[in-house]
Amino acid sequence: MGRRPVAQLNRRWLRGVERQRRRKDSDDSTGDEAGSHDRERRLAALPVEFGEREVGVCNAERRAGEALEAMTVEDGLCMQESGRLRADGGITLREVTRLRRLDSGQPDGG
Repeated sequence: MGRRPVAQLNRRWLRGVERQRRRKDSDDSTGDEAGSHDRERRLAALPVEFGEREVGVCNAERRAGEALEAMTVEDGLCMQESGRLRADGGITLREVTRLRRLDSGQPDGG
C-alpha cells in the first residue's frame, strides 16, 4: 500500500469540507422561518447593544479620570499614589495617565 500524494489528500479533504458546507446550508434553509427571523432580529440589535456598552465604558473611564485628576491636583497625591488607592491593589501608572488624559480631553496616543 503506497502513500498518496499530498495534492490528492488535499482534494479529498476539500471535497469533504464542501460536502459538510452544503449539508449545513441545506439544513439552514429547511429550518423554520420564525427561528431565522428571530436570529436576524437579534443580530440587528447587536450594534445598538455594543454602542450602549461603549458609551457606558467611556462614561465610567471619564469619571475615573476626573477622580484621579482631583486626587493629584486637589489632594496633592502623586500619580502612582492615586493609582494604588484602588481596593484591589491599584492600577498601573500607564493606566492612571491614560484615564487622566481622557478627563483632560488629550488624545491617549493608542
